[in-house]
Amino acid sequence: MDASTFSPVLVNLLAGHRLAHESHLHIKGPSVGSDHKLLDRIYNELLGEYDMTRELVSVIAAVDPRKTNTEAIAAMTSKSGFIQSGDADTILRAVHQDQLDLMKLTGALSDKMEVPAALRAHFQNLSLSAMHRVYFLRARLGL
Repeated sequence: MDASTFSPVLVNLLAGHRLAHESHLHIKGPSVGSDHKLLDRIYNELLGEYDMTRELVSVIAAVDPRKTNTEAIAAMTSKSGFIQSGDADTILRAVHQDQLDLMKLTGALSDKMEVPAALRAHFQNLSLSAMHRVYFLRARLGL
């Protein structure tokens, strides 16, 4: 297995962290206080998850943090319109979709038998964490 196997998850975690962080700075609306706290929690969780995932993956594959960073910036750029709008529901829907994407990516990796067992378990935990964030985002959005 090489870094390209794990790159999409690392990029998603880093881009998701940046999306949630930038969003919590720009969000507006009647529930700005609670939305700000929700996004604050999400971006802190994602940064910790990115760091742990990168450390675990680097044991079995050479990960280039500059490439991950560049790809995360590109992924973030495509979502900058959501952030700049300031609209709470629009922003939270973008974060929600990002977490659904993370669940798909980690779910696929946790099913691959060639991924070491400890790393598969880590991806299962990432998927569960994303599922919890999706739950709170759906509750907030009324989905």
